[in-house]
Amino acid sequence: MFARSVEDAALLAEVMLGPDALDEATLLKSAKLPLSRICKEEPPLPPKFALVKTSIWEQTEQATRTGFSELADALGGQIEEVDLPASFEGAWGWQKIINEAEMATYYGRFYDAGADKIHATTRGQIESGREIKVTDYLFAREQRDVLNGLLDDLFQTYDALITPSATGEAPEGLASTGSPAFCSPWTFCGVPAITLPLLQGEKGLPIGVQLVGQSDDDGRLLRTARWLQNTLDAEVKQ
Repeated sequence: MFARSVEDAALLAEVMLGPDALDEATLLKSAKLPLSRICKEEPPLPPKFALVKTSIWEQTEQATRTGFSELADALGGQIEEVDLPASFEGAWGWQKIINEAEMATYYGRFYDAGADKIHATTRGQIESGREIKVTDYLFAREQRDVLNGLLDDLFQTYDALITPSATGEAPEGLASTGSPAFCSPWTFCGVPAITLPLLQGEKGLPIGVQLVGQSDDDGRLLRTARWLQNTLDAEVKQ
């Protein structure tokens, strides 16, 4: 979703994350989470952040590297650079397996009805998904629990992970939102993530700062994101 502020994002998420009798994935949710209220609360202590560059950091543009260095300086002792466990190296491949296999499952009927009417990229993903072995798909799904267990350990120390949302400055126009590579591990794990346009590139377009939270802890992440936005805004005004 897109929103004007963290508070607006919390309000939207509160509505969207509630139980829905028509969506079996939400049936275990007994009530709406008070995300809007939690977001507006002050953290009991100043949040701690883990700067996670990941193994694809070399794909970032110079403006991103410079911006994140400045962000780390601004946060001082509240941020530490952390290397993810080696198990995360497989996240990009596993995410691709699950994504393409499920695209083939859910969109296959449209492919069969008229493959020539589907965008070439989507068509290729469906075709790749149909070649994926069931054993590979099930193994990839199992790894989500493994990686989330490793993330749970990190969140015992840190309130949120900080990482780019894309390799560089937002592209001009509407043709693309940029490379999703820095989002793939968190999409795979199914953990909450929010991007704040805290940095700016040479063309005046935003460089996204992505905050990643613990599984099922959306409220804490939104509260932390609001704290970060307000804290940096206050520093700029001084």
